[in-house]
Parts: sequence; C-alpha cells; structure tokens
Amino acid sequence: MIHSYSSRYGWSKDYILENVSLDEHFIYQELFEKEQRNKYLMESYIHMLPHIEDKARKDFISNLTDEEKQFIGKNTKTDFEALKRAKEMQKNNFM
Repeated sequence: MIHSYSSRYGWSKDYILENVSLDEHFIYQELFEKEQRNKYLMESYIHMLPHIEDKARKDFISNLTDEEKQFIGKNTKTDFEALKRAKEMQKNNFM
C-alpha cells in the first residue's frame, strides 16, 4: 500500500497512513489496477497490430477485456465485519 502511493504521488509513509482510509485504499487499488491493464492493452495493441493476424488480434483483445470483466466481480460479496475490524485496528494504531 505504502509503496503504491509513494511511487505514484511521492507521499510519505506518515501522510499515507494518516490520510488514506482502508475504504479509499481498496477503491484506489482497483483504479490503479484498471489503469495498468488499460496501459498494457494499449501498448500491446500498438506493438502487435502490424504483426498479428486478425483472428489472433481479436482473441488477444477478447481475453484482456474478459479479464477486466472478471476483475469487476459483480457477484463478489463484501465482508463488512472484516472491514469493521480493519478500521478499528487502523484507528487504534493512530491513537
């Protein structure tokens, strides 16, 4: 968590721990991963486009977009009790 924010934004460890809640972290992490996938997709597409057959290109793009759909996890259930415990631990560590 700390490396992710410090490398992206240059934030210090103390700033991250004091200002980024656990809820925000999960949201940001999902955005970071989506951004990375989109970047990878674009770079791959640019490099491969002139050298790949049409069917193979379509399969490649389909696999990447299917992976993103799986990541979203519409049927995923949130463990609210675990989040509550994590928030309490985070709050207790800063008191």
